[in-house]
Amino acid sequence: MIHAGSGEFGGLAFVRRTNGQVVWQGVDTWESTVGGVKDAWQKTVGEVVRVVDNFLSTRDVSYDDNLGSSLERWKEEETITLYYDPRNSIRQFSTGLEIDVNDPVMREFLKITITRKRYFNESEPQTAELWQKARRGDEQALKELFGMFVQSVTENEDAADKVQRAINRIMADAEQGRFGMGISGERAKELLNILRGGNTAENNKKFEEFVKKVVQNENDGEKQKKVKAYLNGLKFMYDNRDTAAVHIMSKSCAIIADYLLAGLTGRLDPTKVSYEEFYKTKFEMGEIGDERSYTMAPVWNRTFGWGNNRPMVAGLNYRENIEGQNIFAYMRPDLYGRDKDIRIEYQGITAEELEKVKGNKVYEKLVEKIGEFPKNLEDLYNSLSTVEWYIVQRKTDYDDTHFFIMRRVGNEYRLYDHNWLFSQYGWGSRYDRDLHYISRYLWYR
Repeated sequence: MIHAGSGEFGGLAFVRRTNGQVVWQGVDTWESTVGGVKDAWQKTVGEVVRVVDNFLSTRDVSYDDNLGSSLERWKEEETITLYYDPRNSIRQFSTGLEIDVNDPVMREFLKITITRKRYFNESEPQTAELWQKARRGDEQALKELFGMFVQSVTENEDAADKVQRAINRIMADAEQGRFGMGISGERAKELLNILRGGNTAENNKKFEEFVKKVVQNENDGEKQKKVKAYLNGLKFMYDNRDTAAVHIMSKSCAIIADYLLAGLTGRLDPTKVSYEEFYKTKFEMGEIGDERSYTMAPVWNRTFGWGNNRPMVAGLNYRENIEGQNIFAYMRPDLYGRDKDIRIEYQGITAEELEKVKGNKVYEKLVEKIGEFPKNLEDLYNSLSTVEWYIVQRKTDYDDTHFFIMRRVGNEYRLYDHNWLFSQYGWGSRYDRDLHYISRYLWYR
C-alpha cells in the first residue's frame, strides 16, 4: 500500500489487494480537483501502477516488536518519483491543448515527487471476506487477520497504521473545533489553542488549569476521570504527533483484543466500524486513556465492550503495593477438569513479608478482591459449554500483562495472539494452566 497526500492533485492512493493486484483509488478525488487533467492521468495510470507494483514487491519485509526499533522504523521516510507514461507522447487535455510529454521541460513539469512515512499505510485493507472466514474459525484467515493488528511497525498493515489513522481523524475533528465529552463553543476554541501551543512549561500550565476548570463542572467522580483521560490523551497526541501512534499501539493489547472479540462475536460489524472508528469513539467517550497525566499514552482500556454490549469478566488476579511491597495474587483455572479448589499463588512477596503487612488496611482490600475469585471462577466454568470466543489476560508477575484471544475448538481451548509473529506461545497453543498463567477472562453471553 502506498499513499501520497499531494493536496493540489487530490491525493494519489495505490492499494495492493489480497489477490496481489495493485489498483489506483484516486479517480474520485480528481472529479473535484483538476477536471480534465484526470483524463490524461487515467490513460497513464497503468504504467504508474506497474512501477509501484514493482517497487512494493522488491522491498524487504522486517518485523520487530521492540518499541525502540519500531520508533526508529516509524521515523523513516522515502521519496518516490512518478512520471506520465512516456510511451504515448501526445496527451489531449479537455482544453484542446496538445503537449509533448517527451519534451524535457514538460517531462520535468509532469514529474510527481512524493515524500511519505515509509512504513505508514494510510488506507485500511479490504477485509470483509477475511473477517467472515475468521468468524468461522478458518486458521489461515485468523492468522492473516490478527497479523494486521501486530503491535509493531511493519511493512504491511499493523497496529501502528490503525492508530495513526485514528489519531488523524481525532486531530482533524479537533482542528475544526469538534471535541468529545461535551466540549464546544468558546471552551473548544480555548482547548484547541492550548493543544496547538505545544509542550512548553507555560502552555502545560494553561492545560492543567483548563482541565481543572472543566472537571469542576462534573459532579460524578467517574465522569471526572473520563474527562481527564480524554483531555490527557488529546494533549499527548498533539505533543507527540510524530511518534504518538507507536507509543499508543505498543501498549494497546487490551483495546485490540476488545475490538477483535467484538468483531468475532458479531457485537459490531468490523466492515462498518473500523478499528480507528472503534478507538476514536471510545476515546471520545472517555473509555480509553489515563486520567493521571498527559505524559502517558492513552492506552488504558477503561471499559470493555461496544455500545450497550458489555462482556462478562472473570477476574482471577489482583495486585497491590503495601508498604513498598508489590503483591500480585492470582489463581489458574482448570478449563478441562474444572477444578474448583481455590489455589491462590502470590508473586513479588514472600510468606514472611506478607505476614508482616496483614494489619495494613490495603491488605484488607487485597483479601476482599481475592474473596471474589470463587464466584468469578464459577462464572467462567459455567460459560465454557456455550461460549466460543474469549479475551484472556496473561499475567505472569506484578508488571507483566498481555491481552489476546482464546477460542473453544471442540473440547480444546486454543490461544490466538495478535502478536503471533512474536508470541511466547505458539499460534493456536492448547491452553495449559501450568504454563500459560492466564488469570482473567472476558466473554459475551
